[in-house]
Amino acid sequence: MHKTENGSLNQPGAFVGADLARQVSECFLMHGGKHNGAKNGDWQLGAVVVKTFQSCREQTQCRVFDGAVVPIHQENQSLARLALKGATYGNFILVEGDINFSSIKSSFSKAKAFMPLTLSMGESRNFANELSNFKRQLKEPSDFEDSVARHLQFHNVAVVMASGTIPFAIRHLCAQSYGILLLQNVALKDVETLSRVFSCPVLSDVLMLLPTAATTNDSLNNYVSHDSAQIEIIEDGWNIYGIISESAKSVDSMFVGIKVKDGPIKSCENLRLNQRPVTVMISSRTISLTAEIEKHFWSNLYRQRNAYKVGYIIPGKARTESYLAKTIIDSDAAKTNILRACFADALKYYASIINRNADLLGETSCDNDIYDDVIGKSSALARAVGLVEMMLRLI
Repeated sequence: MHKTENGSLNQPGAFVGADLARQVSECFLMHGGKHNGAKNGDWQLGAVVVKTFQSCREQTQCRVFDGAVVPIHQENQSLARLALKGATYGNFILVEGDINFSSIKSSFSKAKAFMPLTLSMGESRNFANELSNFKRQLKEPSDFEDSVARHLQFHNVAVVMASGTIPFAIRHLCAQSYGILLLQNVALKDVETLSRVFSCPVLSDVLMLLPTAATTNDSLNNYVSHDSAQIEIIEDGWNIYGIISESAKSVDSMFVGIKVKDGPIKSCENLRLNQRPVTVMISSRTISLTAEIEKHFWSNLYRQRNAYKVGYIIPGKARTESYLAKTIIDSDAAKTNILRACFADALKYYASIINRNADLLGETSCDNDIYDDVIGKSSALARAVGLVEMMLRLI
């Protein structure tokens, strides 16, 4: 990443040509139902295209989309090739549509270093069998699992899945990592069970997240149906959740959760730099956060300069119910301001730790060696900045 004399990052767009940025951004933000292959407006995630660092670097020097998660229709090869050019570090590209796993086996086997790998399952029932068959074809099947586990630790993201059954074959890989299990179209009432099964946090329809320790909120299931039009702060050990609900008939328990390590928090306003935020997330049971909400939060965070330096942006379901999001925002401006303050404070503090000394992250419940890799090599930070900058150009 290029920095100015005062150490701050250059303005968005400094790392890639405007035309390439525009086209990849359009690909990244394709709405379900607006292109061929979408079913009922939902993302139909298929397999993952994996490229090694060297092969991608030979294609382009563009680095702004390192680690970008890009939904691409399987039949639109031009967009697929274009998006691959954005992954110079050789990270994951999500390919939309049900794609036969065997078609990308060669990509897996050629990625010797296996730095890049994120599995993405569609609703294909034979995925687990194909995965098992592929592993049997390897000379040393353990290499596949070890490589996946190393990737999960390095990139903080365990597995990205669409709705449907969860292959048992990848369960232990999730447990080995300290990563996040991201699922689409999964009812929040199932979050608690999934977290226990996979021994890692599970977020449904995630917009943005930070690296987190493998903790779970055992009581989350008790609160997801909360139906009062206000913010309720729920103290559950280290996990602090503020739950927002307008109406169970329209937006069923949309919530923002902030996990902290030290001490109880009585209200969102009290979350300040002396606390230790571990995870910040926004999620919704019935809709993904729409462009209206994204603009509301990201525009504020961008002005913080330090606040947007960390985080992943994962596309959720099609953003077709923007009127619901607008209702949430307009119904109570004070409520939105409180949430905005929570995000700004949490992100600002997290960024300040990264900027001072990565070793300080050992004070959280996360593995210190993992953070040394992720933060010390600056790869996760670089990818996060690139993703956020890409979003900010669009809003």
